[in-house]
Amino acid sequence: LSKKLEDIFVGHISNSPPGSKISYRFKDREMDVPLLFTHVLVAGGTGSGKTQATKNILRQCLGDQRTYEIKGSRKKLAIVQFDPQDEYAQMYHDGDDLTADNETYYKDNQILFNQHKDTRVFVPDIKGTKYQSEYHEAETIPFSIPFSLVRTNHWLISRGGLNENQRAGLINHLLPDFFNKTKEDECTYSNFLAFLDQNKDDYIENGDIYLATFGAIRRKVAGLSNVFFDSGSPPITDLLNEFVKPGRLSVVPTSHINDHRDTTLAVLALSTLLIDQKITSSPDYGHIKETPLVISMDEAHNFLSQGSTETEQEDLLIQKFINAAKQGRKELLGLFLVTQDPHDIAADILSQINTKVILNLSEDSAIRSLKLPDMLKWKVPNLPRGNMVIHSPSYAIPTEVTGLSHC
Repeated sequence: LSKKLEDIFVGHISNSPPGSKISYRFKDREMDVPLLFTHVLVAGGTGSGKTQATKNILRQCLGDQRTYEIKGSRKKLAIVQFDPQDEYAQMYHDGDDLTADNETYYKDNQILFNQHKDTRVFVPDIKGTKYQSEYHEAETIPFSIPFSLVRTNHWLISRGGLNENQRAGLINHLLPDFFNKTKEDECTYSNFLAFLDQNKDDYIENGDIYLATFGAIRRKVAGLSNVFFDSGSPPITDLLNEFVKPGRLSVVPTSHINDHRDTTLAVLALSTLLIDQKITSSPDYGHIKETPLVISMDEAHNFLSQGSTETEQEDLLIQKFINAAKQGRKELLGLFLVTQDPHDIAADILSQINTKVILNLSEDSAIRSLKLPDMLKWKVPNLPRGNMVIHSPSYAIPTEVTGLSHC
């Protein structure tokens, strides 16, 4: 692996001497933990070019030559991209408009380019929604979110907070009884609701759960049929070997989901599955544990904004990402967050991010949240489209960089 390809190309230093282009690359291999797994934030306002910059950086990360040592072997990176605007699947064919001069320059300077053909689109099958995209030709794979995930993650079915008695009734009685007494292929959400209705009197008569408590639990776990409905699509747990695969970009679009609560639940279910499998010492899906993985999220402020959460799921989604940010480094689990509102990202997550890529931002509160040196703060609102200030352990001081003009 050449020295240039060991590092991750981002763009060219903006104040390069006339007639020359000095490359800026993340020094991915110069720390105890590779830079990519100490987490990256891309922040920029609407029209600043942050999506193009992100796609170009991720493309450099997905090269065949880039491998990381994990569990005694070297493997390529896998990326799972949460995509609210249906933009990242285009990496399947990005680069097909390059001129011969472009291609020659990129080859000579060891900048990866061309389509990333190992791009797959995994679509959450949510009741009342239909995913159709005219923006890409990548293979589309629908999946369902199985109710079986609730066995060890009870919060997935609680949109309202449970008090102590309600939580004890759900965790100590209802969920274990349902999963222990029901055949594995019949552990569905609709069957769980039927189980509650059929066994209500037994729990109350035995004194296990009071009437009012049982009623409150039933109300708070209701209303999730959009996410856990019997769709006919394969459960994501049956697709994990394809979903997390070295060298693959797995895009999860959410633009087709109209209800933000359903979107949050889908993102929480997948994030929980990935993060828990990476962090635990006894994974159920060993290949996830043994694959270098980046979880990338566009419009991260819509999911990780602490202080404006409305449901228990939103609070727990933030906590999952805090755990990933703090514990994921040694397991080669990286976060790559993209946002136009960095000041809304939970402070405990933001504080764990080592590398910040900052494009044009106009809001003072957003700029202040990034804790830039005073000498650079004035630059951020005046950056041209595609230019960025990068604060990274790679360099002692922040640097202004001009991104590529093509995706």
